[in-house]
Amino acid sequence: MQSNEIQVAILGAGPAGIFAALTLSQKKQFEVSLFDINPRPGRKFSQTGSGRCNITNMGIRSEDYFSGGDLSDFLERYPPEKIREVLSSFGIATIETEDGWVYPRSFSGINVTEILANRLTISSVNFFGRTKVHKLSMHGKRFHLDYFPKSSDFVNFDAVILASGSKAFPQLSADDSIFTSLSDLGIKCLPFRPALAGLLLRGKTFDALSGVRLDAEVTLLTRSKPVKTVFGNLIFTSRGVNGPAVMNISHLVADQKNVSCQLSINFLSNEAERFITKLFKASQHRSLPLRDLFLSCLPARLTDFILAKAGVSQETVCTDIEFGSFKKILNEFKTFQVPIQDVEGFRNSQCCCGGVSFEAFTLPEMESKQIPGLFFAGEMVDVNGPCGGYNLHWAIASGIAAAEGCIRRFLTF
Repeated sequence: MQSNEIQVAILGAGPAGIFAALTLSQKKQFEVSLFDINPRPGRKFSQTGSGRCNITNMGIRSEDYFSGGDLSDFLERYPPEKIREVLSSFGIATIETEDGWVYPRSFSGINVTEILANRLTISSVNFFGRTKVHKLSMHGKRFHLDYFPKSSDFVNFDAVILASGSKAFPQLSADDSIFTSLSDLGIKCLPFRPALAGLLLRGKTFDALSGVRLDAEVTLLTRSKPVKTVFGNLIFTSRGVNGPAVMNISHLVADQKNVSCQLSINFLSNEAERFITKLFKASQHRSLPLRDLFLSCLPARLTDFILAKAGVSQETVCTDIEFGSFKKILNEFKTFQVPIQDVEGFRNSQCCCGGVSFEAFTLPEMESKQIPGLFFAGEMVDVNGPCGGYNLHWAIASGIAAAEGCIRRFLTF
């Protein structure tokens, strides 16, 4: 290492750390060292989007994120178009689906990870795999890392970018131990809570629905009052419910400890409700099974479950039901309430709320307000978004932003 080079350590070789390293490596003044507990970069990166790597979303907005501050200016500076341009510059082509979700054309997170790992190598980034950094401290104006195993003399750095993630998905070696050092340095951090996780339901009365999957409108209720309504795919499991519809509100459940929470689920879109109602009116003089009306729009097991809950047998025909009674049955499909026991834990959460407080760093530099030369990026910051590429966008964008903030700090004269 040349003595006149600016030495930068990046902790965490996920998407934030990788893009921070690649951005910095384009400036010959920097010597970049990337540390990760895994043997190769991008282990969690390769698993995102069920392996298909949902990189960003063309409809990203600040208000879609759950964070401690306004991301509008940041997202204007780092929009989806810019992320796609950066990916293209590293040899990764992307494609947009009809709903605005953006994937690599290969639809393979493993392919993306391999390409980026090769880019790190040819960019002369020093990668230290299977390395756990257990302490960050200050030696004068420089940063000192204590890590195991020691494999070189790279211990003191001019700047550090922390991109080591949160407590989510510990089976992929998630590690938040560096937060002890941040606390010692006086950096304000918030406790981690699971986000983008499934919900556990109280009791076993919904086992009959396990495996049922459909789009639905879901409202979170606390003390019987609505908190948040979302629309998306909903999956009943043996333990509760999963899928984007509940994952996108799971962080709110995590915030409501010791408070009674319920889900109110509307299984019928306005179009489906109109169709079923029209069909019922047309069947008033025919012995059409009432069950058939709901089978036209909903899974059979869900239909049978709700009808049984409403006290309606499968043999009931439309001529047996008056319109007022039909509306009450219809309402059972629109206001199906289930009691929530808890949010799934960190092991089954895709990301977290909490981490480095929004108050602790500047935007867009991602630099500590207290300690010049210390930058944050990715999931270790108190920012999380819904399913659909929002969190990977944040990770990549904040990694680039932290690197650019570092460049401006040291190369602006």
